[in-house]
Amino acid sequence: MAHDFTLDDFRRLLNQISGTPGLSAMVAEEKHAESTLRRIRGMIDAMTDEERKDPYLITSSSVSRIAASSGTQPHDVEEFLAQFHQVRALMREIKR
Repeated sequence: MAHDFTLDDFRRLLNQISGTPGLSAMVAEEKHAESTLRRIRGMIDAMTDEERKDPYLITSSSVSRIAASSGTQPHDVEEFLAQFHQVRALMREIKR
C-alpha cells in the first residue's frame, strides 16, 4: 500500500476532532473527552518517528518508555495501540 494510515495521520485526525465543538465528546465514552484526547496525543508524541510510521516496531520496552514519557501506564499504551489497529483496519477498508 502506497500510504498506510499512520499514527501521525491519527494525531492529525485527533487535532481536527478536538477543534470541532461537540465532536470530541462523541469520540470518547469518558466524561472528560478532552483529557482523553490529551493523553492519546501524549502517547503518540512519546513515540519515535519510526514508531509513529510503523507501530508494529513498538516492543514491550517501547511501551514502557512511551508510558513513562507520556505519564500513562503501559496497559494504557497497549490499549490505545489495539484501538489504533482497529481504526487502521477500518481506514484500509474505507480506502478500498
